[in-house]
Amino acid sequence: MAKAYSYIRMSTDIQLKGDSLRRQSELSEAFAQKRGLELQVGTEYRDIGMSAYSGEHAKRGAFKRFLADVEAEKIEKGSYLLVESLDRLSRQDVATALTPFLRLLDAGIIIATLLDEAEYSKKSVSGHMGLAQLMTSLLIMARAHEESRTKSMRLAQAWSNKRANIQSKKLTKVAPAWLELSEDGTEFKIVQERAEMVRKIFQDTAEGVGANLIVKLLNRGQQPTWGRSKGWRASYIKKILTSRTVLGEYQPFQVIDGVKRPLVAIPGYYPSIVSEELYYTAEAARIGRRHKGGRKGPQITNLFTGLLKCGYCGAPIYLRNKGNGPKGGRYLICNAAEREHACKAVAVPYPPFETQFFSLTADIQFDFHTIYESEGERSAQATQKARVQALESKVKNTEEGRDRLMQSIEQGVGFEAAQNALMGRLNATLAEIDQLRRELSDAKRDAVLSAAQASSSESHQEELAKLVVLMRSQKSEDHLSIRARLAQLLREVVERIDLFTCGYTGVGTDVEGFLARLRGLGYSDEAIDLVKVNLGIGSGEYGNFKYMIIARNKNYNMVSPGDLSHAPQDLLLPSVKSVQ
Repeated sequence: MAKAYSYIRMSTDIQLKGDSLRRQSELSEAFAQKRGLELQVGTEYRDIGMSAYSGEHAKRGAFKRFLADVEAEKIEKGSYLLVESLDRLSRQDVATALTPFLRLLDAGIIIATLLDEAEYSKKSVSGHMGLAQLMTSLLIMARAHEESRTKSMRLAQAWSNKRANIQSKKLTKVAPAWLELSEDGTEFKIVQERAEMVRKIFQDTAEGVGANLIVKLLNRGQQPTWGRSKGWRASYIKKILTSRTVLGEYQPFQVIDGVKRPLVAIPGYYPSIVSEELYYTAEAARIGRRHKGGRKGPQITNLFTGLLKCGYCGAPIYLRNKGNGPKGGRYLICNAAEREHACKAVAVPYPPFETQFFSLTADIQFDFHTIYESEGERSAQATQKARVQALESKVKNTEEGRDRLMQSIEQGVGFEAAQNALMGRLNATLAEIDQLRRELSDAKRDAVLSAAQASSSESHQEELAKLVVLMRSQKSEDHLSIRARLAQLLREVVERIDLFTCGYTGVGTDVEGFLARLRGLGYSDEAIDLVKVNLGIGSGEYGNFKYMIIARNKNYNMVSPGDLSHAPQDLLLPSVKSVQ
């Protein structure tokens, strides 16, 4: 009994939800049963959402895999390939479509089309008797290609005409929620109240406020939504933050052979409501939140998430809430010590630690200027600026090439082969422009951030001190936003905070091993001397709780806060020693 393999292709996954998949599957089963074939269930070859006009399925899809399996002789000669019709195999030009068709026949595969129950084999298309069947297959391929080509060219011409008239009439009535189309359809007008809300969302994000917290603040303030949704949702906030429509950019799409494909974005189509600087700053903050620490909860109870490490063993320090009662409260504890795994660190209360830490704002010199304004940073800024300019120029030149290609296609230059070549070049050019625009977006974000950091470096210390004062004010209505910004500022300048929660006691008997671990973490000799002095190593004096703040510019600040177990919740006055 010969084996049969079903190949199913549909150019859009919308068809998957409809009747196409069921129809093709049932046809395969009925044909195999009628011809006495062994249908290979579980080894179907399916290309869902792939275009046969572009040949995508033959480049990276299941059809490519079937061809490879035939050549590797994993599929026996005399086996059947079942397809609904020949246009499922290809909608490319006849010369291109014929090649894999003949390759399969030459390898001994029989191609059966299910709609008309025709069979194509090497024997059936050979000689004078097979000429008619071969001609039939060629006509089917030519018709399929011409249908897809005509659709593609009509859509290309329609979009080109719309682009040409973009200043007199907008391409579509669809507009983001903060804009509305004028009655004559020539321009979009800004809905100022909504635009202000969008700018606030971007500003809060840039200052370290996450989407979930923004949603809570909007719903708490009973801000009306812009659609039918009952209350704001984080998914919509993220959609706003990732949409380039706020910059005025419109992303059109074109359906080619049933596949929705993005065309080149149109800048300046919408009115811009957010500056590029704010957009890219917010984007960097979102990316940073994904890589630095975890969720901080609705009240942002831990401003140091991801920064605190055990100075003795290097394990992360976590915040634990022990509830109410005499022994309750929130504590910082080494993960290894909590599991009683080779660490003697003890828990310390969180509230006085936080209060005491931010009282150092005026004493610890994080040296923001050094962090952001080193010679290397200045060189990097110049390189980023040059890269933006180079990419802008390349995008401009490539777009001009695209326009020339589209003009040639619209004018019908050359024969069919020439037109096909132009369409191929156009698709490649559109893909190149899309890639260049993504690279340009990334380069602009990096350049804006670098410039913003450099220009604001001297104000960071002042902002930190101001936020601490506001946070302590019981009258502040933006308590959560302030804490979010504090957490972000902290991450901008602090690489790590190593806690030595029980002074010298936590070092244990292997002092040399302890010091070697610090060197492995990048501690300089001067920083290690600070640790030794403050923990009483070698002096016989036993120090108590200390912590080392390691700034991103590799400044080390050793802090001696004293015993926090009985500390008040207000300001403490620690002593601070620093080295570089």
